[in-house]
Amino acid sequence: MMRLNNNGVFSGFKLRQIQRILLWILLIVVSAAFASACNGISSRNSASSRNETASQTEVRVISHAVGTTEIPANPQRIVTLDSTSLESALAIGVTPIGTINTDWTHLQSDLTGVENIGITGEPNLEKTLSLRPDLILGNTYHQAIYPQASQIAPTVLAPFESSADWKTVFALVSEALGQSDAHDQFMADYEARLAEFKAKMGNRLQTLEVSVITVPADGRITVYLDQTFAGTIVRDAGLQRPPSQRHSGFSERLSRERMQDIDADVIFLWNSALPGEDDQEINAAVTQLKQDPLWQQLNAVQTNRVYEVPYYWIGPGPIAANLVIDDLFQSLLKEEVIDEQEP
Repeated sequence: MMRLNNNGVFSGFKLRQIQRILLWILLIVVSAAFASACNGISSRNSASSRNETASQTEVRVISHAVGTTEIPANPQRIVTLDSTSLESALAIGVTPIGTINTDWTHLQSDLTGVENIGITGEPNLEKTLSLRPDLILGNTYHQAIYPQASQIAPTVLAPFESSADWKTVFALVSEALGQSDAHDQFMADYEARLAEFKAKMGNRLQTLEVSVITVPADGRITVYLDQTFAGTIVRDAGLQRPPSQRHSGFSERLSRERMQDIDADVIFLWNSALPGEDDQEINAAVTQLKQDPLWQQLNAVQTNRVYEVPYYWIGPGPIAANLVIDDLFQSLLKEEVIDEQEP
């Protein structure tokens, strides 16, 4: 008959008791870990849900030429459909991910890595879609494609009748990009430069008359009036126009017989080719103009005050506007020094 040792019975009982205690502890730990994990998942899901909701609600409403549009509070992937919107964005330090093909030389250094989406007036919407923009900027020339563009991303179109509207476009683009302060600073600097120009010109501003012209391939002179890009800057600079040009309008085509209407103290001659025009044809037309006896009789020609100015005198935006002011300083204030030196 087998006998159990008292120590052995006690030891076995004690071991089973310890095992049960350890099992309970293990169950408690596992339960706590599971509850913590569930709470963590719930917290992350809640946070993710809150973030997603916040991103969906963080929008601004922009009024523009064709209505109102909800846009992201801080758009990051911008596509511009025209040169003025493009230049407006660049002027406040925003580089789009895509834009139309542009020949504006003064903008090329800022367009490295920017995708080409086609030409002005005919942007490639499939290419635009592939860029996944969160904001599309254009003007009223793009009303026909506005419904399709709006399906790709929130789209804002600025009112635009002529290049004289560059300030309106600049202001709206800046607002859409959340950069109104940068716009205000840029325009304050623009006004300060003009104030400096006016101060240095002094009384000459009251009498100095200027014309801004171009000569297309057909040889008929075109006068740029106040409702043009250059016209707005000439007006902002306080410069006068000849009596024949003191009326509103965009431009006026003149026959050779009306050449006297372009005469002024100073003539700015823009002689660059537009898209679709041939440089050689333009140069030939300018050469022919300069050989015309009626041209040679003009006051500005006889006093050697005809300045041939670069392509950016016809636009398209705030960067070009400062370049035009540079030219005004260089040409007209140089004249002032010459006048002071004459006996």
